[in-house]
Amino acid sequence: MTTLRFADSHNDLLMSVLHQQQSGVDTTWGSWWVDQLVAGGVDLQVLPICMTDAFAQEAALRRTLLMVDAAYRLADTHRDRVAIVTSAEEIREARRKGLIGLVLAMEGAEAIGRDPGMLRVLHRLGIRMIALTWNRRTAFADGAGEPEPGGGLTVLGREVLAEMEELGVIADVSHLSQGGFLGLAEHATRPFIASHSSAMALHEHRRNLTDEQLRIIAAKDSFVGVNAYGVFLAEAGRRTMETYVDHIAHIAGIIGDARTGLGADFILDVFCDTEPTGSFGDDSEHLVAFRRPEDFPALGEVLIRRFGAHVAEGIAGANLTRFLERSLS
Repeated sequence: MTTLRFADSHNDLLMSVLHQQQSGVDTTWGSWWVDQLVAGGVDLQVLPICMTDAFAQEAALRRTLLMVDAAYRLADTHRDRVAIVTSAEEIREARRKGLIGLVLAMEGAEAIGRDPGMLRVLHRLGIRMIALTWNRRTAFADGAGEPEPGGGLTVLGREVLAEMEELGVIADVSHLSQGGFLGLAEHATRPFIASHSSAMALHEHRRNLTDEQLRIIAAKDSFVGVNAYGVFLAEAGRRTMETYVDHIAHIAGIIGDARTGLGADFILDVFCDTEPTGSFGDDSEHLVAFRRPEDFPALGEVLIRRFGAHVAEGIAGANLTRFLERSLS
């Protein structure tokens, strides 16, 4: 089995951890996820706070703070295996200690409200990556769920982006509409990330990146964590690990392999737990044999066969680690 180490720019496990904490069994599910990260050889994991429709308005700030608390409780319970990291030095220190670094992010920025000053509070709490939208339209930009091409950044969105860059918070473009993406790329002065996106050229889906968007990402020296959610990769029956690697290869071929990594978006277990009747819990929508962090080593073998050991090492984790260290210096 591969000796590659992995870094993942998107796992919604905090949704499940908070759900279990509120159900009174907080150590069980948190321990399961930490065990998964260890089994998968994960050294660095981005943990987004996903702002789903149920919490997007009046409950956004409360939901965000509760999930931040869930993350710190998880890290405290498992302090011998994980640590929340907020800077390049903390990433390196966690690695030296053999701990999995956890980077806190926001997937939907509704908690900011209309005051960019809220960013300073969230930054102090450890947030280091923010997506302005989660598919829907917000006060900042249009999400990928709006009719394309969608609007660009609003005036408030540009103010928030500027404040994010001042604080050193990484902008995440994965859920932006095409118009929102172009607006952010136009106004960004620092590299950004598409934390969990796949290739439109291989499978048409509103959440995927066009080749033109990929060329802009390359020109901005930015980064893509490639999404492994089957619906974004292929029609039913073709949702395999090899298809996922096809998307990785296509994206790397445009932006360069050094700007390419993994944003696996393992959501089957999360949504089976939190929304068992929802579509994300449909087994057929997910990849065969690549569904949770423990499957990373098997992916590593495919990456080595496809790209060779050196490039595979970068895509598996070293590239994302370098990007985060550079961005959080």
